[in-house]
Amino acid sequence: MLGIVLSRGEGGSREPHQAASWFQKAAEQGDVSAMSFLGIMCYQGDGISQNFELAQIWIQKAANKGDPNAMLNYGVLYLEGKALTKDAKQAYKWLLAAKRLGKDDPDIQKKFEHYSEYARKFLTAAEEKEAKKFAKKFEPEGQSKP
Repeated sequence: MLGIVLSRGEGGSREPHQAASWFQKAAEQGDVSAMSFLGIMCYQGDGISQNFELAQIWIQKAANKGDPNAMLNYGVLYLEGKALTKDAKQAYKWLLAAKRLGKDDPDIQKKFEHYSEYARKFLTAAEEKEAKKFAKKFEPEGQSKP
């Protein structure tokens, strides 16, 4: 994906403005990874004006479609309370779902351990149980069980 090459400066100079433009084009055409990258760029103000509302929109779209990185980041948005109202239960739901769908990604698993430990400090046993139920049943948009 050209946006990744430009955002990281692989093979040349880093071009975050161009990367954001390419990510936006791809995201608007339904590319889930581009939605996730664009959301992070909006959140950080990297190559595009910082905009927490747009960050939340793009990250949520990618999370709903089952991108484990976006799901993890969506949980973090709930923990930080900048783009969304702080909500440890919602955060934990998305963190658990990311862990399940990203089970083969050691980076996702490591980040899950870090963020979930913090989120669980604010949960009751019932809320933790509800979050686990959500994560177990979560199915990405556009995909159904056979």
